[in-house]
Amino acid sequence: MVAGIFSIPLERTGCDAKGFNPSASHPLRQYVAGTENYLLRVVADAFVKSCPTFNRLLLHGPTGTGKSHLLRGLLTRWKDAHPHRQVQFCSGRDFARHFSDPTDTLGSERPDFVNCSWFILDNIEELVEYPHAQARLCVLLDERSRWNRPFVAVGRRHPTDLHLLSALSSRLSDGLVIPVQLPRTVTRATLLHHMASHRKLSFDHAAAWRLAESLSATYPRLLQSLLDLEKRAAPIRHITENDVVDYFQSHSRCCQLDSLAQMVAIEFGIAVRTLRSSSRQRTAVSARGILIYLARENRMANFSRLGKFLGGRDHSTVSHAWKRMCKRIQSEPALQRSLSELKTQLSLSPT
Repeated sequence: MVAGIFSIPLERTGCDAKGFNPSASHPLRQYVAGTENYLLRVVADAFVKSCPTFNRLLLHGPTGTGKSHLLRGLLTRWKDAHPHRQVQFCSGRDFARHFSDPTDTLGSERPDFVNCSWFILDNIEELVEYPHAQARLCVLLDERSRWNRPFVAVGRRHPTDLHLLSALSSRLSDGLVIPVQLPRTVTRATLLHHMASHRKLSFDHAAAWRLAESLSATYPRLLQSLLDLEKRAAPIRHITENDVVDYFQSHSRCCQLDSLAQMVAIEFGIAVRTLRSSSRQRTAVSARGILIYLARENRMANFSRLGKFLGGRDHSTVSHAWKRMCKRIQSEPALQRSLSELKTQLSLSPT
């Protein structure tokens, strides 16, 4: 271990016929972390045991920190060791779809969420608008606890920051709760070296450190920066510190609206087209407000241009949305955290 860096081997991130999907965008076969995420070792250790020491586990943190990727890799390892044991990996939206009928019961035809060895629920924030599904999840969690069967939830925020039923929020919080942090500089530098090695690139230590210091970013953002630098390094496939300096000089510190919209949409779990549409869904309205706020604070566009970008809204509508979001940010801690996470992921300067 160097400077607190450790790795969790994932073996492979392939899938079986019961719902695992290959993760082609993540070439690394190990999860690299530093002291900021040291508790993830507890998670890794639990997956090599037949009987974990917890019934409920919650991983929460910003988009792009590798939470779902880590769990998929660990579950694949567990399935290799226990091929006859059943695992259910389900998104919040799919779970809500299974329980969309209020008259339905747990015994109806659907994946067996009660008796499977592991049940992993990804993107718990997708349950916010489905109170009936939340109530059924409470029943399911109580049933699994009775038989000492582990349940894992994954989300961008702690349940107390979401508008969930209080009964579900308390159940999700009543277990092992591990926040997954964005990688610090030394972790980012290590990740860059791993990614460069995988792509058969050579990387000056100074270049990797310069890039790691300049990008307070997630794994996908680091990978995208490396791919951009790879084009510059062709055909010698060696990245120098000068390449990194030139890279940042040719890119504005403030990202363009399209890139900002994509990152905000990912953070809120919606499609970009929904963000730019006339949808009044609460999640879409919040995401749209954050987009307007960040774009104005970082001088990307005026209200008129933002209005055109957001489906042809007029200047006064966007201005009103900006003022309303400014007030909400002052009074809602959850929005403040989302804003802070997005600024970090987008490498935007603090307000």
